Order: sequence, then C-alpha cells, then structure tokens
Amino acid sequence: MNMNYKSAKQKASILMLLVCLLLCYQNTMAQVQMPETIVYGTVYNIFHDEYATDKDFFKAVDQDMTNIKKANFNLVMPFPFGQWDAKTKTQSWKRTDYLVDQLEENQLNLMPIMLKSTHRAYLPTWKWVEMDDAIREFPEVGRSSEEVKYMHPEVMHSIEDYFESIANRYGNRKSLVGYNLWNEAHYNSIDEITIPKFRQWLQSKYGDLQTLNRVWAEDYGDWNQITPLMSRNWESSMAAIDWDLFRYANNGDIAKWARSTIRKYDKKHFVTINTVGTVENNTDYSQWTVDGRQISPYTDIWGISFYPDKYMNRTQEPMPYWKYSCMYDVTRADAGDKPYFLVEAQTNQQNGMGLFQFMSYDDIHLMSWIALADNCKGIVFWKWDPFYRGQQAFGRGLTLANGELAPRGEAAKDVGAVLKEHGKMLYEASLNQSEAGILYDIVALQKSQEAVGRPGSAGKMNYFMQESFEGTYKALFDANIQVDIIRTDMPLSWETLKKYKVLYAPYQLVIRKEVSELLKRFVKEGGVLVADAHSFVMDEFDFGFPINPGYGLDTLFGGRRLDIYSASTAFSISGSIAGDQHEYEGLYYQELLEPIANGEVVASFDDVQAPALIKNRSNKGSAYLSATSLGGSYYNGHDGAGKVLVSIAREAGVKSVATVNGQNKTHLMIREHTHKEGRLLYVMNLSNETFEGDLEISNSGNRAKSIKELISGEEVVFKSKGDGISINTSISPRRTTLFLIK
Repeated sequence: MNMNYKSAKQKASILMLLVCLLLCYQNTMAQVQMPETIVYGTVYNIFHDEYATDKDFFKAVDQDMTNIKKANFNLVMPFPFGQWDAKTKTQSWKRTDYLVDQLEENQLNLMPIMLKSTHRAYLPTWKWVEMDDAIREFPEVGRSSEEVKYMHPEVMHSIEDYFESIANRYGNRKSLVGYNLWNEAHYNSIDEITIPKFRQWLQSKYGDLQTLNRVWAEDYGDWNQITPLMSRNWESSMAAIDWDLFRYANNGDIAKWARSTIRKYDKKHFVTINTVGTVENNTDYSQWTVDGRQISPYTDIWGISFYPDKYMNRTQEPMPYWKYSCMYDVTRADAGDKPYFLVEAQTNQQNGMGLFQFMSYDDIHLMSWIALADNCKGIVFWKWDPFYRGQQAFGRGLTLANGELAPRGEAAKDVGAVLKEHGKMLYEASLNQSEAGILYDIVALQKSQEAVGRPGSAGKMNYFMQESFEGTYKALFDANIQVDIIRTDMPLSWETLKKYKVLYAPYQLVIRKEVSELLKRFVKEGGVLVADAHSFVMDEFDFGFPINPGYGLDTLFGGRRLDIYSASTAFSISGSIAGDQHEYEGLYYQELLEPIANGEVVASFDDVQAPALIKNRSNKGSAYLSATSLGGSYYNGHDGAGKVLVSIAREAGVKSVATVNGQNKTHLMIREHTHKEGRLLYVMNLSNETFEGDLEISNSGNRAKSIKELISGEEVVFKSKGDGISINTSISPRRTTLFLIK
C-alpha cells in the first residue's frame, strides 16, 4: 500500500507539473509582443472612392510603398483599413490584401487604424442607417458622421464583428505588429444610453442623493431627475465638473471595452490608443479634450496626436519648441510605466485654404528628436502624401505633388536613417529620473474654467492656469532641469513623491486631504515645496477653505491668505530668495498673505511692502507660499519670476542634466538616457544661432572611456574635469547631437 501511495503521489506531482508547464506556455503564447526598435512610420490613406479602378489603386500602392521604404520608415498605418461592397453588403478584401502584400514585400510593418471618430473610417454609413436609433440626433447636436452611439448594443456588436474580421484575416501576417485601436479617442453623447450611466457614476461617487445635493447645491428628489441638459446651479461648479469627469471616465470605459474585444481574437499584438493632445495643454474645452489617464490603462502603448497648428490657431504664432517638450512630458506621465508614441504627428499645414502652421525641415527634425529625448518610442506622421479634396485639401503630407519628398519629408528621412542604425538602442534606453516635479489636479483645471468668457478675463486669463503650469515648466526647461508631471487626482504614494527634491504647485486650486498629508511628509523629510497664487484654496468638491492653504497646509507654509486681489497689471517684487537677491514682477495677482508661526517673509511687493513670498523651514525641508503666479508671470514674459523658480530648485539640490558654457547656452535642450552600452546624451539646439562651447557632465559613478556622436558616426574628443567630463562641441541652428558615452 505504501508503494501504491507513493506511485499515486508521484503521478499527481507529474500531473501538477504538466498543468503548470501548460499554463506557463499559454501565458508565454498570450504575452503581448512589443516593439524591439523605435517605430517610425507614416499614415497611408486608402480613400477607395478616389480610385476609379483596382488597377489605379495597385499602381499607387506599388509606387508609394517603395518610396516609403526608401524614406527610412519601418511602419505604415493605413486608414481607413476596411472596404465594403455596397451591393453584397459584405467586406471586400481585394485592395487591403494587396496593400498588406506590398508592405511585406518592402519589409514594412503594419498597424491599422481600427476605430476613429468618424464612423466611415471603419463601417459604411448604410450599415448605421439600417440600425434602429444608432445615430445620435437631438436638438443640441446636429447629425453628422461622428454621431454614432458607441454604447448602443447593435453598434458594439458591429464593431466587434469588424474587429474579428480584421484579426482573423491579418492576425497571422508577419507584417502586423499592433493595432491603433481607437484613433483620436473622444466620445461625448447626451442620449438615452449615456444619461442613465451618468446617474450610476454619480451614485458610485456620492453614495446617496443627500450628499450630491449638498455638493451640487441642488434639491433633487430622485436620481432619475438628474440630466446634464438641465441648467447648472451658480452656487456650485460641481455639476459641470462632474459631467466632464464622467465624460473622461466614460471614454476610459469605451477604451476598456475595445481592448477586451480585440483581445478575444488577437492576444499577441500590441494596442495603442491616442487622444488629440493632452488635457493639461489643450485650450479647446470641446468634446475633443479628454483625459489620457482614464484611457491609458487599457493600452499597451499610450499615444497622442501632436499638431502644433492647434497652438497657432489660438495665438497666430508657431508653437515654440519648449512647448513640444511640455506636451511630450505630460504624455509620458499619462503613459505611466508604458511606452508612448506620437501616433499622429503633424507633417504640414491643415489645408491650403487658410493660415495654418507650416512645418519646415527644422520643425520635423526637432519634433522627432525632442520626442525621442523625452522618452517617446514611436512616431507616425500624418500623412504620406497631401490631401487633394475635402476640408484638408492641399494640406498635410510629407511629399510634394509630384511624389518627391518635400523638405519636411527629407527631415523625416534623415532622422529615419539614424533610427535604422540605432533604433534598437534608443528604444531600450530609458530617460533618467527627474529631481523636480509639477503637481497637477484635473479638478483644478475644470474649476479654473470659471474665468473663461468673463468680460474682465477675456483675452487675458482664459487659460491662466495652463499658462501657470506651462510657465513653471518653461522656467525649469530653460535651465535644463528635467521635470515630471505628477497628477494629484490620481492614486499617489510616498514612494512616488520621495524621488523628488522639489515640487511645484502652479495655480493648483484644489488640494485633497490625502495629498496634503503626503506634502507635509515630503517637506518634513527634506523636500522643498513651492505653492503659487491661488494654490490649495478648495477641496475636490468645490468647497473653499476660509483658512487656506487648506487641510493645515497654512502651518506648513508658515502663512495664510487673507484676501485674493487681482488686477490687469504686473506687480514689482524684491527680496532675498534661496541665497540670491531677486527683483521680479508678478502678473495679475497680489494676494494678501499673513505670516504665521515661523513663516519668514523673503520677498515683498514694492508698492505696499506686503508679503509676496513666505518661506517656512520644517525639519529638513522648506515650503514657499507665493502671493502671485510665478509660472504664469514667466509664461507671459516676466523673466525674473522664472529665475525665482530656478533658484529654489538649486537650493533644493536639483542639478541640470549638463552644465553649459558658451554662446547661446540658454537655447539648448539636454536629456540623458541610460542603456547597457552606456549613457545617451541628447543635445538639441532650439535656436537659429550656432552653439559653440563646452558641455560638462558628471561621470555618474563610471568614468567615461569613449564618446561617439551617433548621428554623424564620429568619435568625439573629450577632457576629464573634476568628477566628470567636458565636451567641446559645435551644434548648428535647430539641429541635434546625440552622444553615446561609454
């Protein structure tokens, strides 16, 4: 019996081992295949109605795929990918099959666009019309090709059928690497499906109607009475804020559904979803603006559409290059621990009928290299050739009308040549940890819109919170201080905050109880905290603190706000800050601050000799409370305010990536990445003047033995200097140098 017992036990052990091996094998087989090199590609439009015959289409594909390969791209993103036979009402694959064959013949990868805002991108109009109530139509919204109800059961079923057909037909093709699952994701609907879901979302957030009524300053008697179509109560901003927060979350739900649906049919290829820009940087508060942090969890690779002309539409000026980096760093933050792509990158002006931002060789060159320096792992240009009809006629495209590369296309080709040789290393390398962080709460952004459209604010303060955020970023950027964007409305831990030496809160109206406790610990443990005008004046439910900064942060800062005063002027300020004497101007705000406890007035308004900046030392760290907007002032040309922000960073022990000595040194962008082969140093000259000078870099524990410039392929002479090295270099206007330091 003992022998039989042992035999049975051995068999059971073997069986368990086989089960474990099988599960491990299945997990391995199901593991998503991520890129191994920088993805560098272009969108290829297949507007079937532009080709009278299949022969015309095949001829265009033959020529274009050959030229795309010659332009050093490694990926094509077709749009739209599906084709339908109107007579048989079935999918037709002839042209799409031919395109995929030609991609593989030219050794190009495939990443099809699956969903897009316009429903004709993936399913024909007649299919939607045949469904009962699938198209949204109500007085507030006109009927258009964007008005499909994504959450309509028949719509979801049709989209799943479409996903299944694409995955089944092309899922095993060697060219397929991933799916652009939802391009320019945004959905905003007020319909019979969305409104009940909004009510459920509110119930989950507030728990009971009594709590909602208190927060909204309302008196609803039933959840079913709530609708976003009702006029909003002036006593509380939360109805408007909650609708936007729900809309963001609802887009996340759709992304989650889309990912789970494609995973039924393809478990091995990555999915990426992209929004139009970022919610922090966008000034368009329309349905196009959605929160990437609500969607990115349902991707393998996060992404944005990056169009500098959106900035020019508002300012009539080209987007400055530092703002490129700001948007990339916000995208990097939204991605979390995942890679991110520029899933759509602008190639040229939107159309030939108006004044839009034209993209030069320099713009495409720097767009690409700044993104790669900011840890971007893929760029797909919209698009290969120009449009010749519709709302974007004679706009976009990397080519001229004759098919040859335009200068902007040549720039992409030149960047692609470097990536062809070194793309694997650049993909594997990672951006070094930042020492500075900027705090950002999405509810504060929604609340700041109270100023939009007000007569006294129009043209001045409509976007002042964004300007305060971006101005803080720019001040640090100009000093080559790399920063991370830290969302305080998302789960935040001490493990995250303790990585930083200094944190900035630019015009951050909202403070949450749990975040306030983390900030107190941050300062106690030796960190430096800087709060701008209007920061931490209310909670996330639109209740202001009579004693603020709230949740006991007045004690942390050693100061309180007694009054908020604003005027259309810049106030002169002077004082001794972080060991330096400063004279600067604060735009719009002259808050009335009262020092308390050990709070020290380190700068004062010159006209009234009232506190402009209070500093309080707390154990190892310190906290600064400003009565004016430092970031917003710097954004609007008051340079002294930016110097204050940088001086405080230096006091906290924050270092620039490299020390720059030479002419035009304030216009270099420098980022360092780490790779197993060595350190990668990206140096971009953002100005129109040649840089001549020295770059001083620490050894970071490993003494440099050799340096190679990867774009030119040349070995670089360098000198040892103290605990680091010095490189004498010359960088042409609006060009990039990429050093590999071994």
